[in-house]
Parts: sequence; C-alpha cells; structure tokens
Amino acid sequence: MDPHRICASAWVIVVYLLRATRSSSGANCRCPKIPKKEFTLPDNGFFGINKTYRYRCIQGYVRKAGESSIIKCEGINGVCQWTRSQFKCIPHPKYKPQPTTTSSLGKKLLLFFYIIKKYHY
Repeated sequence: MDPHRICASAWVIVVYLLRATRSSSGANCRCPKIPKKEFTLPDNGFFGINKTYRYRCIQGYVRKAGESSIIKCEGINGVCQWTRSQFKCIPHPKYKPQPTTTSSLGKKLLLFFYIIKKYHY
C-alpha cells in the first residue's frame, strides 16, 4: 500500500472526526430567545454559542444584590441553551416616579366631554 494514500486516508478520518465533535458540541447552533425576566428591558437578538447577554432593569428598578445579570449561550449535547439565572429586578429604594399631569389640551377635552355629557341627556 502506498504510504501517501495511508496518510491521506488518516487525514480524512481526522478531519471527519473533528467536524463531528464540533457539531455535537453545539458549535453551530443559536440559543433560543432570551428568557424573560420581570421588570427587564426586552431584547430580541440572536446569540450563538459562547455569547453572553446582560439583563438590564427598567427605570425605577435595580438588580437584586448577589445575583448575576449575565447569562451565557452554551451547547450541551448538540443543543444550545441559556445558562440558568436567578437574576431579579427589585424596586429602587430611592426612586420616586414623576407625577403624571394632564396637559392643558387634555384638561380642555375632559371639560368638553363633561359638558356634552351633562347637557346631552
């Protein structure tokens, strides 16, 4: 048997095994949608293997101390999935929401509808 053929055949087998290992590790997959958490900003991006995502709380909320805001896309047995997270947004203790006010146009419309309702019946 020709030594070049043996070497070429061995190389083909090695390349095949490396590709099979890479495929089974989930290297070519994408994680599903980011798991939703209450009071966080939405994100609809796509993330591949080994990519991370950082949760962010909406205005008036902060990350609960001791909980990581980062999750990672991992390939396990050929399936991509997000790492588990106990992340939680809690109300900011010093946040005071701005009072809502009715605009002058809004006040005029309310008065208009009040008058119509009162004198229409």
